[in-house]
Amino acid sequence: MLVNVHDAHGNAVRDLTKEDFRVSVNGKYVPVLDARYSLAPRRIVVLLDMSGSMTDASSRKWQIAQHAVDDLLTQTPRDVPITLLTFASTVLDVFASSQSRTEIDHWLKEGPGQKPKLKSPRKTALFDAVLQALKLLNPVQPGDTIYAITDGEDNASEASAKRTEAALLQADVRLFVFLLNDGEQVTGEVGEKRYSFLSLVDDSGGFLFGLKRRQTPFRDYVYDRTNMERITTETSELNILVLGFWTLDLAPSDLSKKSKLTMELVRRKPRENLRLIYPRELFAP
Repeated sequence: MLVNVHDAHGNAVRDLTKEDFRVSVNGKYVPVLDARYSLAPRRIVVLLDMSGSMTDASSRKWQIAQHAVDDLLTQTPRDVPITLLTFASTVLDVFASSQSRTEIDHWLKEGPGQKPKLKSPRKTALFDAVLQALKLLNPVQPGDTIYAITDGEDNASEASAKRTEAALLQADVRLFVFLLNDGEQVTGEVGEKRYSFLSLVDDSGGFLFGLKRRQTPFRDYVYDRTNMERITTETSELNILVLGFWTLDLAPSDLSKKSKLTMELVRRKPRENLRLIYPRELFAP
């Protein structure tokens, strides 16, 4: 099980032992046999939402999404493999990690990614894109990560939320999301799917990033220096979470097909404002 522990300033906490972690599965205490911190390159698959709601010319969402990808390419160490998968109702483009980051940068600034042309309204198959990302990561390596840049809507996936959750958790791949959907209320099936998708973040041990929309005079996103700096900060936080983490080995326990996990720190010398990021769901093999 992969776990991040950070202090109030976002710095990784590395001076822990297995005795500092207390873990319960389905309400029952499970001993931690080993806890080790590692820092190394990890594979990242970026899911870039190019649906109509993201690329609408009247919104700033696409400029912000472009900036988030560009920042990731710039800040992430060169030895970290990054794959870009763009999607709407289907997968549109895949830039493999073996390709130069320059190709992605060119696509963003001079190619179709600069100003997407919508020949028809594009729907969103978010769950299908997650499953496709898992295929790209097969065979899975410890620390593999999916980073979705999206507004969280899904109105076209063939895969269900339940199937996507099972595949993600069984693969032990963490889902991180840069969400462009602050406070927008959506009801019905689309709203239920958004809730299910965002639940995958906590359940897999990932983290939710994003920007807040302007409140007045219009509720929209602003692409200004303040938000550009915020994106850069959040990209830095993403790299800290992805590239270094604790690996906990747990004692054997009776697991149901889907088990609830809770965790706390029980340091002999308590430290204030520590943040634990860990998977909230476990799937039996």
